[in-house]
Amino acid sequence: MARSASLLRLGCLLAVVALCVPPARSWAEDDEPQLDVPVMVAAQLEAQDAGATGRVVLRLAFDPLEDLDRPYSIQLRLTAARRELLVLDHAADPPVVRWRKGKQVAYSVPVPLPLHVKAGAPMELYLGFFDPAQKRVYPSRNDGPRNVNRVRVAKFTMPDFGPIVEGPMVEALLGAAGDLAAQGREADAWSALERGIRRSVEDGPKYRFRDALLDMMVDVPAPPISVLEKEIVAGRIRAEKERYLRLISGRCFDRKQWHAALRILEAIGGNLSEEASAAVIGALDLAKRTERDIDDLKVRILRSATDEDKAAVGEAVKTLGYTEKLFAA
Repeated sequence: MARSASLLRLGCLLAVVALCVPPARSWAEDDEPQLDVPVMVAAQLEAQDAGATGRVVLRLAFDPLEDLDRPYSIQLRLTAARRELLVLDHAADPPVVRWRKGKQVAYSVPVPLPLHVKAGAPMELYLGFFDPAQKRVYPSRNDGPRNVNRVRVAKFTMPDFGPIVEGPMVEALLGAAGDLAAQGREADAWSALERGIRRSVEDGPKYRFRDALLDMMVDVPAPPISVLEKEIVAGRIRAEKERYLRLISGRCFDRKQWHAALRILEAIGGNLSEEASAAVIGALDLAKRTERDIDDLKVRILRSATDEDKAAVGEAVKTLGYTEKLFAA
């Protein structure tokens, strides 16, 4: 009896959806082609300690000119001579789909520098908005040089990361680490000393940097987690949850407990749809895959219906019509 009632509701639901829901309009069907994203981007680069720490910090401020309703993710690329060296793509926090006109969104992105680039090379950072539905990159409304629809937001000169030998170079790096620690930037001081060990070619400087690290070891707090690291951690948690739920759904499927498998997949699909709206990278493709699995299960459930089940559905539709009473039956 419970199985017949469940089949009845599912059959009625599919019938109503097929007859009553108009086809969704794609973003690609907009009346006017989209040229950019109505956002002004201001960037400030902190590179004064790059030679010591091995990274720069990009402070971004986004000023929406209109309310945004598309799940863009941020594409950020480090280039040298127009050649991409580092991909720093991420989902903004809060998601772009929640950005509203006049409300600025600001955060920082640490940019590690590749050590193989020659000192003095001109480096550039380009930023764009990626639309996962259209698989396209759009620039912000800023003027300036562009690269594959990304606007240049910062430029700097590559510092020297060559070998260190005993003498002024060691003293300068030890002094820079001391200054960073005095400013309360212990994590940056640690990075400077660690990099000094790696760049030293002689044992003497290595020991000096090691001893400096041991002296400050007790007082070094963990560095704050960056927006990129937050996304990596959250992505791994999401992936493990989805893996486990898919495992249980598969077990239900093998036991021909198709309704249970369907409910679990619908829960996964709902979460993925929310993540796609928040521009979680890769969520849209996973949501489409889950949607296909859900459709397959619904077909299997309907095909398993007996003649008695089909007759009950037909009689309910004939008696009640496509109304709310049909779903309460």
